[in-house]
Amino acid sequence: MKKLGSVGSIAQMLPGMGNVGVGVGNMQQQAWALQAHAAAALINFCDMCAPEVIEPYLEALLSKLFARLREGVRAVQEQAITAVASLADCSEHLFGRFYDTFMPALKGVLAQGRPTKADRVFYGKALECISLIGTAVGKAKFMPDALEVMHGMVGMQMAKLALDDPQRAYIVQTWSRIGKCLHSYDLGARDKWF
Repeated sequence: MKKLGSVGSIAQMLPGMGNVGVGVGNMQQQAWALQAHAAAALINFCDMCAPEVIEPYLEALLSKLFARLREGVRAVQEQAITAVASLADCSEHLFGRFYDTFMPALKGVLAQGRPTKADRVFYGKALECISLIGTAVGKAKFMPDALEVMHGMVGMQMAKLALDDPQRAYIVQTWSRIGKCLHSYDLGARDKWF
């Protein structure tokens, strides 16, 4: 029963994310911080949550997170995208009905071209989220998008990412998850780009 109370508290906090911060200046920054912390709390909760516990709250949580992805400041967007990834991982096959909402938006992040230095982590988190959603929904649903994402990652790798570029780690993890999902992982093909 403790888990249900916790997810209920988080679910109550996240819907308010869209109503917080109608002020200016410092009040707006505090609202962004609250939104980022609410998403972080959800990420931590999902680490030990079973799909049947999160299911009643999934639609409401994802709706608010999607809104933050579309109109939040970058720090909130980074937490929101990680929260979506955590929910996909936690909810497993239940995420399938939200796939067509999130996958085009995430691919849109990747389609923006080579990210600026400030946006590299967000871009990497988009890759992470895509791979966790793909793993949650399975090969049949993910295959067409997986091929497109893999093609994009090859292009990124051919652009010779800097050694300290945070995207490198996200790309390696994404290759691994996509390979696991598609059951055809070739280490040699991935490693030649690094």
